[in-house]
Amino acid sequence: MQRAQNERNSNVTKYIKTRLNKLWRDPRAPHRRTNQQPQCREDILEKQVKKAEEEWCCSRAQAHIEEERRRARGQQGQQQEREKSQSKAQKNAGKPTTAIQYWLDQRWRGAWESKVQRLTEARRTQAVAWSTPWGVNTLGLREGLTKAENTMATLLRTGVIGLKDWLYWVGVPVGSLRCECGWPRQTPKHVILLCPLRTNREAMLLVAGIENYKTLLLTQKGLKAVT
Repeated sequence: MQRAQNERNSNVTKYIKTRLNKLWRDPRAPHRRTNQQPQCREDILEKQVKKAEEEWCCSRAQAHIEEERRRARGQQGQQQEREKSQSKAQKNAGKPTTAIQYWLDQRWRGAWESKVQRLTEARRTQAVAWSTPWGVNTLGLREGLTKAENTMATLLRTGVIGLKDWLYWVGVPVGSLRCECGWPRQTPKHVILLCPLRTNREAMLLVAGIENYKTLLLTQKGLKAVT
């Protein structure tokens, strides 16, 4: 009994108790051991290979996007060049390029202008087609027109149409040149712009955006609205 008491009071026993109590009261949590094993060289190489493959795929995708953009820009440039070439070809369509073509062009031009002058003096009026300068390509005016609208455009521009002004001049027994509304001459210009019997004139002029008769038949938008 005395021996046990002496062991409890010994310095070694007191030191052990002190250290145990200190460890028990220490707020810091002990380090946890993990089961993670150290990576081997093969695992490290595999991760590096995967990362390199991902970077290569990203670079290939970016290169593909850039290539598609360059291709689109090239196609757009080619389309613009074709449009410019077509526009230039339309402007130069019908123009003489050789000496024989120039001679024929001048001969036809003289015959056309002479006939226009005779018809103007005889009928005391001039159709829009006659007043169009020689060499001007008017094929673009008829783009987007149906067959019926194209026919009507030709009749209006030449004035060769079934109105009294033309019919009386070619000898059709229509009585007189007078329009049903009382106007002295039933011409295309009168029917389109002035005749009170026509009811949709305001809507037509609003669509065309033009009120001048010659300009109306010399523009694609105006010709579309009239026909």
